[in-house]
Amino acid sequence: MKSIEDSLNLRISPKAWHVQRARWGHPIHTICSYMASFPPKVPHYFIDRFTEEGDIVLDPFCGRGTTPAEACLMGRVGIGSDLNPIAYVLTKAKVQSPTKKSLLNRLSDLESGFRRQDTSSLPRKITMLYRKKTQQQLLYLKNELDYRKSTVDNFIMALVLGGMHGDSGKPSYMSIPMPNTFSMSPNYVRNFIWTHRLKPPKHDAFDVIKHRLKRAYKEKISPTKGKAYQKDVRQVTSIMRGKKADLIFTSPPYLKVIRYGKLNWIRLWMLDIEPSDLDGLLDDKHAVPKYMDFMKETINNLARVLKDDGLCFVVVGQVSGHRGPGQNESVELGNRIRETLRNKVNLEIVGLLNDRYDRHMKVSRIWGKKKMGKATKYDQILILCKDVKAVKKKEFKKKASWRRVSIPYSQTTLQT
Repeated sequence: MKSIEDSLNLRISPKAWHVQRARWGHPIHTICSYMASFPPKVPHYFIDRFTEEGDIVLDPFCGRGTTPAEACLMGRVGIGSDLNPIAYVLTKAKVQSPTKKSLLNRLSDLESGFRRQDTSSLPRKITMLYRKKTQQQLLYLKNELDYRKSTVDNFIMALVLGGMHGDSGKPSYMSIPMPNTFSMSPNYVRNFIWTHRLKPPKHDAFDVIKHRLKRAYKEKISPTKGKAYQKDVRQVTSIMRGKKADLIFTSPPYLKVIRYGKLNWIRLWMLDIEPSDLDGLLDDKHAVPKYMDFMKETINNLARVLKDDGLCFVVVGQVSGHRGPGQNESVELGNRIRETLRNKVNLEIVGLLNDRYDRHMKVSRIWGKKKMGKATKYDQILILCKDVKAVKKKEFKKKASWRRVSIPYSQTTLQT
């Protein structure tokens, strides 16, 4: 007897995206690195196969905005939401991208208006990262950029966040040399600086921003506009404002694998947010039973905004047992969700994929062989829908196209 997944004939093959080059995708995706983000080729596969131009694609745990950004680039309306303010800034920058000319004009005004700033009140953990002039420039930009009201200022803030720390040997980073994806602890950084006698680079902040801007706009920016929100998944109906999604592609948090506040303290300083406050807001430090309650509530909320013939894909990880049933056990969250919530949620769980990836490509590889890839060894992708019969009536592409989409000149927006 055929399973529901087989009867839907979705034929999803992770190999299709694994064989694409590692950095496949539009340069807009790289304006700022981010922990636990999937590459754009993954949502691209699902968007290309299971939606059409003009459709609505939703990601309520959008991180750096990869899914809604890729949707906009493909002529769909991408909607992303996340409680993390960094995620909000990055997603808004990608789905509400202003013209390059407007960005350059604003940068010119900011640069000409720059005046020396009093940095005496800056915390030592910030001043140890940057030379004096860069400190002044960052403080100036922090005070001048109205990223919540202006899409131009928001995009510039996204470029600033992307350039705040990384390989200082490159013209795209401002700090002493450190990872670009996350921030090492202040004490670790302080000791590292002292041990290696490091001095901050002499990179001008405005030069770094313009360098990153040039790279982001190396290819045409899609005129298709989406929406970005800094909201909880429980507010998803207010986000959609009566609209329904043709596709949901998302990845909820994995049992407190990552502390986004603690690991982003440098960028959060730029946004005037305390890391501990953010980690309190992003409260996902649950054991498995509580996590199942969270996922039940999440799926039922997504059911409210998914079209009857739409598909929902939820990426979760296989994680080590630090919050699992035992110290040395691992938890396959996809299997656990399917077993626990089948027939208890308002979406039908019709299938589950294991997406194994090269552990040498993970961010955690920089922590050494002992920790590399330990937190999440592979992803699992849950396949859900609201009405199996309605989905069966639809005809989907059998294969995804990997030829980069030619950016259309017509504009699509979500009417509010």
